[in-house]
Amino acid sequence: MLSPGFGVAVAAYGIGGALNAAFFAATLAARIEFAPRPAR
Repeated sequence: MLSPGFGVAVAAYGIGGALNAAFFAATLAARIEFAPRPAR
């Protein structure tokens, strides 16, 4: 009894989450790479 677009919404949410995870990991890597020594 779910709406017809529910599967599409769940898929879009998952894809958005995966993309966000990649950008978050890249942000952490950049912070580690370019942070001043005392801040590491």
